[in-house]
Amino acid sequence: MSHTAGVRSYGLCLCFPIWEEFNRRSFVNTRAALCVFERDPLLFTPGDGFAYSRYGYNIAGVGLEAAAETPFLDYLQRAVFDPLQMKTAAGS
Repeated sequence: MSHTAGVRSYGLCLCFPIWEEFNRRSFVNTRAALCVFERDPLLFTPGDGFAYSRYGYNIAGVGLEAAAETPFLDYLQRAVFDPLQMKTAAGS
């Protein structure tokens, strides 16, 4: 969560929409969301540098899902939204 994993950030793709950053594609689960960058080389050995990447949150979601043995959104609902009595979240 400190942007030191060596994972790239969004980049130009030759698809519609043109920029990955504006892509609103949905995935069936958090693991499937890694397909966008999982075959890309790392920018550096994890821990040896810093590069801002929102994709790191995809990786964190997969790790959390595995550790909790429950789907990511179900975990967030139970561990975050319900205790805080949140009915909505930004972007939902």
